[in-house]
Amino acid sequence: MTYQATMIKQSIDGKEVLYFDAFTNKWRVAGQDVLETYRKNIGQ
Repeated sequence: MTYQATMIKQSIDGKEVLYFDAFTNKWRVAGQDVLETYRKNIGQ
C-alpha cells in the first residue's frame, strides 16, 4: 500500500509528537521546529 500526503500530525496523550506540512515548510518533532533555520535562510 502506498499513499501521498501533504500534511501529517501525530499526537500522543494530547502532546504533539510529529507535525509535517509540505506546503508551508513546517516540520516539528516533539514540539521543536526542525526547519526554522531553513525558512529564515530562504526568507520565509
